[in-house]
Amino acid sequence: MEAIDPGIVQDHGDTMLTLARHFGNLDLREAHKSSEDLVFFTVPGFGLVAYPIWLSRLLSAVAVVLLLGLIALTRRRQELRLAHLVWGALGFFAVVLVSFGLSTGVWELLLSLHSHTKELSYPDFQGSTVAIAAIYAMVATAFIASVYAFSRRIGVVGLAAGALLWWAVVDLALGVFAPLSSAPASWPLLGGIVALGGATFLRGPWAAMLLALASAPALVLFVPLLMLQAHQPDDGAGVAVLGLTFVLGVLIPQLALIAGWLEVEANG
Repeated sequence: MEAIDPGIVQDHGDTMLTLARHFGNLDLREAHKSSEDLVFFTVPGFGLVAYPIWLSRLLSAVAVVLLLGLIALTRRRQELRLAHLVWGALGFFAVVLVSFGLSTGVWELLLSLHSHTKELSYPDFQGSTVAIAAIYAMVATAFIASVYAFSRRIGVVGLAAGALLWWAVVDLALGVFAPLSSAPASWPLLGGIVALGGATFLRGPWAAMLLALASAPALVLFVPLLMLQAHQPDDGAGVAVLGLTFVLGVLIPQLALIAGWLEVEANG
């Protein structure tokens, strides 16, 4: 019992309570009339959000079309060069691969220092939560440094647009092959599109406010998952870092704004 983290128990309890309330409010006389699967996720302070698969696929398609339309509009207004878009996509992909590889190597090294983990189905050790948190911090620091380096050469817009292209690939793949799992890709991507549009075309306090609001989907959906992975690293550090780097990728305009690399102040 002492090895069980109260935070994990609380998280599972909150999820079960939300599901129990949802299904407890259903009219069982009508339940048998519908066998359609639903995409669902929990929003803190709001509750369970659920919608049909056809809407999930529609959201994925709409997000991809909006992103391509925004990129085309940005290029037409000469705010983005094709070379910068390509380098942004390649740069983000390289950062993801390096982060994943290094974090996996560090995690395997830590596991090798704790011989008892070989006997467990899900390798873990005392202090693993702190280790994952430290890996998170190092990856986030390296990512921000990479954003600074790339943005000086290709601009924040080029890097952000390149990262969103990878989000679009993941979202489209999930929408087609695994629509029940597409929500964590579709909603952050839509938020990233709004942020990219705001960073490109808007100036003044409204732009900063829009960027702040656009960060909500990624933070709401991924922060609990990253915290759970830190407390219960069943899949190791590599998978957790993969999620972290993609979240940071969709938040590139916001990170650049906070660091002062993105100007949204009104001219004049």
